[in-house]
Amino acid sequence: MGDRKARFEPQFIELFEKNSAFGAGNCVDAKYTLVINNSRTEPGYKIMISRKNAEIDMEVTIIETASKREVAKYSIKSSPGRTFGVSDYDTGARIEESYAAAGKYFGKNLMDDIK
Repeated sequence: MGDRKARFEPQFIELFEKNSAFGAGNCVDAKYTLVINNSRTEPGYKIMISRKNAEIDMEVTIIETASKREVAKYSIKSSPGRTFGVSDYDTGARIEESYAAAGKYFGKNLMDDIK
């Protein structure tokens, strides 16, 4: 739970905001709300002779905050978490990169869909 708030959510939000025209975060008077459900987390691994990237699958649902009406739904599959060097041994760092990649992908695709 601590990594979700401290590492995963901030990375998703940061890359989403960089790749879209929208702000994100806790805003009680926002017109729309993003609901993110992570359905799969593969933490990956790093041992001396082998490594595997982390991956996550998630669904992002956009709802109208006031009415709770669903506006759009996106699926993100196998968002990769790649790290190199010393942090490559840290499972949380690999998963954090998966959330960053998902935020970037979602932000770009949302902007493409709006155009």
